[in-house]
Formats: sequence, C-alpha cells, structure tokens
Amino acid sequence: MASRYFYYLIFLNMGANVIIFVPRMLIDDRTNGAIWSMILSLPLGFIFMYFFTKMIMRFPGMDLAAIFKESFLPIWLGKIIIILLSLIWATSGVITLITFTDITHRFINPDMSGIYINLLFILFVVWATTLATEKVLYLLEIILVLNGPLILFLFLKAFFSESISWSEIMEAGTYVKELPTWASLSAATYMFSGYANLVVFNKVFTKKISTKWFWLLIPIGITNIFTTYFIPIGVYGFQGVGELTYPWLSSADALRINLAFIERVFFVFVLVYVGISLINVILHWHVGMKLILSVISNDHIRKPQPKEMKLSIKYYIKKWMNLRNFILLLFASLVLGLEYYFNEAEIFTFTEWWMQIRMPMEYAGALLVIIIGWRKKS
Repeated sequence: MASRYFYYLIFLNMGANVIIFVPRMLIDDRTNGAIWSMILSLPLGFIFMYFFTKMIMRFPGMDLAAIFKESFLPIWLGKIIIILLSLIWATSGVITLITFTDITHRFINPDMSGIYINLLFILFVVWATTLATEKVLYLLEIILVLNGPLILFLFLKAFFSESISWSEIMEAGTYVKELPTWASLSAATYMFSGYANLVVFNKVFTKKISTKWFWLLIPIGITNIFTTYFIPIGVYGFQGVGELTYPWLSSADALRINLAFIERVFFVFVLVYVGISLINVILHWHVGMKLILSVISNDHIRKPQPKEMKLSIKYYIKKWMNLRNFILLLFASLVLGLEYYFNEAEIFTFTEWWMQIRMPMEYAGALLVIIIGWRKKS
C-alpha cells in the first residue's frame, strides 16, 4: 500500500474528534487547563506517532500479533495485551456510532426512533467491517477525498465568519496558566491516535512508509486542535459554550453562507460527518475484530467450498455462523444496549472514562512496540 494511506489514518482521527465529544471535554475544562492540555498533546502525540511508526516499519507486512510472536513477550501476555487493545478500538466505534445516531435523531430525523436509526447504520457498518483490510483503506480514501475539500471549507468559513467573537477567544486564552487535567489531556491526545491503527493495517504496508511529510502533521495538528476548541467559544461566548452538548454542531448551525440553495453551514457539516463518522466506526471495528481474531482463531478465513454446497441453505448458515460475525454481533449489541439503557449524560460520562483509559493503554502499547523494534535493530 502507498504511504498516503497511513496519513489518511491520521487525518481521519483529526476529523472524527469533532464528533466523539473531544470539543465538549476540552470546553468543560476551559478554566482548568484545557489550553495546556492541547499544547502538551502536540509534542506528546507527535513523538509517539513518529517513533511508533518508525519502529513498526521494521516489521513490514506484520500485524501486532505477529510482532509479539517474534518478541521477548510470553505468548499469554501478548494475547492479553492484544485483547485489551481490541476492546479500546471496539469501544471507540461504539461511542462514535451512538453519538452520531443521537445527532441524526435530534437534528435530522426526530420522528424516527434512535434504535431504528442505529440498526440502519449498524447494517452498513457490519457489512463494510467484513471487507478485506485493503478495501477498508480504499473506502477510507474515497470518503476523505470527497469530504476533504468540504472540511477545509468549514474551517475557513468558521475562521472568517462575522459570527466569531475574537474577544471571547482571547478571554479563553487568559486561562493559559492553568495546569491540565487528565481528562482534558486524554481528550486532546486523541487527535494523533490514528497512527495506532497500524497494529492491524501494517499488515498491508509491505514497504516502508515515507516519513518525509511528517513535519506537515505539526502545523495541521496545531490548526486542528485549536480550531476544535476555540471556534465554538468564538461563536457562543466563553460562558455560553458550556451549555452545548455538541459544540461544533451548534457552531455550524449558527454560521450562514450564501451558496445557491444552501444557506446554513449545518447542512454541509452533516453531509461531511455522515461519511467521517461511519468510516471511523468501520475502521475501528475492523481493527478491533482483527485483533481478537489474531489471538483466538482462524475460523474467519473462508475456505473454498464446492459449487454444489453453495446452493444449499446449510452452506449459508455456516457462512454466517463464524467467530468473525459473532464478534461483530457483540459490538452491535453493545451499541443497542447503550442506546436503550443509557441516557445522553451517562454516555458522555462513559466516553470520558474511556478517553482517560485509552491514553495510557495506547501509549503503553506504542511504547512496547517501540522497545521491540529497538531491540530488533540492536
């Protein structure tokens, strides 16, 4: 696979952080160190991304399970680590899907039950998750190529809008002396977490990923994280922004454009984030599923069947009754269960806890791969 697909993984996380409660978590801590959290997330995220990528490239065509098998780790310990990491990825997809379902139900189709909306999304996501790893990357490329210009348009429109109050943004900047909290730092570092998807996608990168464009991720990351935080504050004010459930969605709804029949930026925003949200769920569930399968069984590998068997009902029952589909059924059940039994505030609290667990587990896993890669060279 070409190196550009690695950068697509990074850009996806940068775009998805708007949906997955990152702006709200930072804004909730706007007087408690949110600015320093964003500042620290830049070197922290970039350093781990750079060294993790450099080290995992020493294992071309290998996923995390294969790398652990060649390492000093006991087999049982490697499997436990992989299972724990798979839960982090699966939960990321669950949170994104629940959040976007809530957005769809609230702003697009309030007459339709959230459960039914979830089922529609789940059917598409489960089908796409079962695609080959290369095809998931191709789908990611299509989504980003189509939506990239629209995302750039949204950022530029937000920056140059007359609705932005720069005095409110400067007021937010006066809290730069406040020390960061663990919650805000974990939310801010999510922006660079796309590199970690290489634990599965490295299997299709048989050649070294070009790092000559890494430096561009620094200004892009700075623009992304500070835009994520400051634009909603500029639109709704330093005090008023704290009342918003989805700060960026509400900010997009407050902006206006004069472009043919499109008058509100909100419609462009929703169009963009339908694709971004769904591909984010697909990619994270694909990684979670592959991680689990890599340590449990090879039952997901399809074996050639005689043509006459393909005409029988028994064949189709066996085709769908396998470990891969059982894992995806568990993911889907978790989405429906949280959607049915938890309210919005509880899901947000769940997301906060997940963010705070994700960061140390992600960096511990990345550090382990860095050590394994370093030892291989020596």
